[in-house]
Amino acid sequence: MLIAIQPGDSTQSKLLRPLVYLWIGQNVMLVLSSMLRLKLYVEIYLLTYWRVTAGIWMGLVAIGLVLIVIRIAQNRSHRWLIRMNLIAGLATLYVCSLIDFDAMIASYNVAHSRAAGGGITLIPTDSGVRFELHFTAAAPSLPYRTTSDHPPITAPIHGCHHDEPSRDNSTSVS
Repeated sequence: MLIAIQPGDSTQSKLLRPLVYLWIGQNVMLVLSSMLRLKLYVEIYLLTYWRVTAGIWMGLVAIGLVLIVIRIAQNRSHRWLIRMNLIAGLATLYVCSLIDFDAMIASYNVAHSRAAGGGITLIPTDSGVRFELHFTAAAPSLPYRTTSDHPPITAPIHGCHHDEPSRDNSTSVS
């Protein structure tokens, strides 16, 4: 599509521009529907690294599609499009390097589970998720317990299993 519409080519671009805009619009709708589906999935099954990664990737795809529209509408060069996409990618990497995703994922999951579960404060839905998180993710989940009928659930540190007795000394957490 981008090869068919070259900057300064007015004869072909008059015929192709509406089709390219339609195609990009369809792709934007696909990205938006995927983002909505991801949001619904996170609300039901909690947050994981892969879901965060998918959200970031879909955001980059949406930015890329918007940049294609800007490139065509303003008759920018391919070099400009590549440069803008590189800037978007590097900016995303920079921002992501400043975010503690372990703590963010754990905090979201604990808060969401507490709000959704009533008496249950942590709903373990993805069995391996807690074991992948960094030690900073353990802090949000440590103070919370399930109902008195069940042992407390704590997040392990660096995937280690804890064989210590729980706070009420009636059960052990493994």
